Amino acid sequence: MSGHALTYQESIFAADQLNNDAILSIQEIKPLSHIDAIELRASVASLNPQMIVKLRWYRPNRQLLVGDNLVAEVATKPPNELANVGGFSYRRYLLSENIVATGSLKSVSKINRQQPTVAPISRFRQSIADKLSRFTRGDVLSALVIGDRSSLSKSVRQIFIDTGTAHLMAISGLHIGMVYGFTLLAFSCLTRLLPLPRSHQAQLISSAGAFAIAFCYAAISGFALPTIRALVFLALWLVVKACRWHVSGWRLLWFTAAVFITVAPQTAYSVSFWLSFSAVAGVFLALKVADSLQLNGAKKLATMQLVIVIMLMPVQVSFFNQQSLLAPLVNLFAIPWLGIGILPLALIGALASVVWPLAGNAMLMIADWQLQLMVEVLMPVANWQGQLIHMDSASLTLAIVGLVTVLSSRLVFKRWFALLAIVAILVIVASVYRHWRVAPTVDVLDVGQGLSVVSRYRGNTVIYDVGASYPSGFNMADAVINPYLTHQGIHHIDWLVLSHDDNDHAGSANKLSDKVRVNQLLASFVPDKLPANFDGALHQCHGQFNSLKRWFSGGISLQNLTSDVGQRASDNDLSCVVKMTMDGASLLLPGDISRAVEGRLNQQLLDAGLLIVPHHGSKTSSSIQFIKAVAPQMAVFSAGYRNRWHLPNEHVVQRYHALDVATYSTSDVGMGRFIAKGDQWQATSFCQLSWPTWYRCYDLAID
Repeated sequence: MSGHALTYQESIFAADQLNNDAILSIQEIKPLSHIDAIELRASVASLNPQMIVKLRWYRPNRQLLVGDNLVAEVATKPPNELANVGGFSYRRYLLSENIVATGSLKSVSKINRQQPTVAPISRFRQSIADKLSRFTRGDVLSALVIGDRSSLSKSVRQIFIDTGTAHLMAISGLHIGMVYGFTLLAFSCLTRLLPLPRSHQAQLISSAGAFAIAFCYAAISGFALPTIRALVFLALWLVVKACRWHVSGWRLLWFTAAVFITVAPQTAYSVSFWLSFSAVAGVFLALKVADSLQLNGAKKLATMQLVIVIMLMPVQVSFFNQQSLLAPLVNLFAIPWLGIGILPLALIGALASVVWPLAGNAMLMIADWQLQLMVEVLMPVANWQGQLIHMDSASLTLAIVGLVTVLSSRLVFKRWFALLAIVAILVIVASVYRHWRVAPTVDVLDVGQGLSVVSRYRGNTVIYDVGASYPSGFNMADAVINPYLTHQGIHHIDWLVLSHDDNDHAGSANKLSDKVRVNQLLASFVPDKLPANFDGALHQCHGQFNSLKRWFSGGISLQNLTSDVGQRASDNDLSCVVKMTMDGASLLLPGDISRAVEGRLNQQLLDAGLLIVPHHGSKTSSSIQFIKAVAPQMAVFSAGYRNRWHLPNEHVVQRYHALDVATYSTSDVGMGRFIAKGDQWQATSFCQLSWPTWYRCYDLAID
């Protein structure tokens, strides 16, 4: 593992030096429908052959095919992510795929093309995809049959996530096991009907036939990594069975894991790796628990399901920050329903539709009807937020310690459940009160080239700006703010301030989760798209009526310091300038105002211990007079990593340092948390807030 990590970091440095005349070998091409571009993955002649670069080519003027070798001009950046608590780790994803750089392909000067060939399996997969797309739940059918989840709608995907059944929509060892088990059962029934001897050899032949069918299913699904893991484990188990070796399932599981980590170390950073092996370990442990308690029938099945969910909970919470309380019950009927009633029909129907369309389409229609029914059954469960527990690392640690205590104790049966109930109550209480802040807390989120600041004190929350939204559908609310709010246990926003009508500040306003209520809105404009769960009043920060007006929200005071700049002012200069005060600590949020507007502000009211630097540190803002008037202890630059405007401006940063102001930049260290003690602010970086894994924190340091 350490050797792979060293190779990966060395390759990152080498890939960062790529520019002209890079020799690429294309391994994968994906068209981007929302823009005129293609995304490709390629190995580079000058890098380790196992390492990959991920590039986009905008407005391509030549056709590229998988297998092409080309000489090209590229612009690359090291792996980077929006570093926020509760957010998706893009760096971990890139590491799990051996991707050492992302960027763009500028131009292609030479292409060396072999005779293009299309694998028969690719043509077959495409023909099945075309047939499945005609059905109502063709998106889910495609995910189950050919492993294509790209067409899954956001709403359907969220339903499966919130009910703890998302693993059913990603072809994995569970699906391979279902196909193998169903086929083996069919072969066993067939051998009983035929006059064949029931010998050990006959059982092996049936097992081999079932394995062959499972292998074909994996091939149709595109040989995704989880299916390969399942096939390797299944093949090893068949070899052990054929040779009549006495090897426990645990040893076989650890051996399979060791093989994968040795051959492909990057798989250890994959979410699916931990979900797959935790699920199988859960099955083994569940069987042992059920046997030790001498359970049978429904009790055995329910106990096994509970143990499997408990085994998966640490992984589920670590990666998704939530756990469905109804997941054991939902999976208790969803897994058999999928394995017996849906998946066999979907697979057989998809295959039969190629040679016998009438029969194949009939089976697919029945499978499609069942999937639609499953979605309708799961929808009310997903909409009931009471069944979801949002947990952070502290709640997870408490739960694990409690469960280990319970499982390792030798208490009688009733006390066992009493202690388990106490642990559950403690976890629920800890998760509910995570949003409560004893000291004033300001979180400057990493939203790239944009701004979003969350201020909290006791049970009150104020958000200033929400970051950008892009034509592709990617937006900072879904990527950063909503996961952050969920992770922190925040269910309502007392005040939402939209400084001005620029995409990088207000673009994601209508993407805020409808599960979070917004009480009051302050803006410099009339938003055409409001948050889904906004039911309060809209206040304007311009005009004499609200000039210098102060609002109170619990222990947070908001004072409007916005000056009158006239009708012809730019959007930046129209920014709402807000000063927040929390228990004696103050914070100034000036938006994107320029030096001209800085001079018009009431200089007597600007003093603040914490300053969000205007306009991301642009040279058009942060005059010496303004900095002296504010006299901050600390100044925060919110800017994107290697942004094209080169913000924050170097001279502006030096200006703050010359006045003995400590600086912090989200482009360097990710999200920053600032906690007030009296009138003094203390900074905590993202890597101090989260587990400091090497791939997320090796290049982050406070200025």
